[in-house]
Amino acid sequence: MNPSPTERQTAALGHLLSIPFPVTGPIVFWLLHRRASRFVCLHAADTLAGGIIQSVLITTALIISFLVSLAQFLQNPQFTWDMVWQMGIKAAVVWITLGLVYVIGVITSILRARAAYQGEWRARGFTGRLAERLVDAIAKNPFESRPLKLP
Repeated sequence: MNPSPTERQTAALGHLLSIPFPVTGPIVFWLLHRRASRFVCLHAADTLAGGIIQSVLITTALIISFLVSLAQFLQNPQFTWDMVWQMGIKAAVVWITLGLVYVIGVITSILRARAAYQGEWRARGFTGRLAERLVDAIAKNPFESRPLKLP
């Protein structure tokens, strides 16, 4: 079954929201559209999985950078200009890496938004497999959100 134009536009918007808001955009979009059509839900889950992976990569790079700096300082707690240059070079490498992760995320979001707008069902890559599992789990969930009935 082909998705409607509104479903395609909504799914593409979800991917594009991850560009300015790499973490909060996918979370909010998925929370709002997880019970929508299967097509929109698949793309919302794909965007969410991509945002989580991007956040994990960035956080891991920052933690590794901090631990390397801490280890260098603990080995030689005295101030030297060599240590400053080493930390500066390391910081530059970390920021370039973070920038590359973000650029790859932007390109991926644009390509996936284009695919969603063209009506492609299959999400791609590792995040696509995660998204399909999440959508299937939601479809099988017997505990759907229902209004609370008070006695």
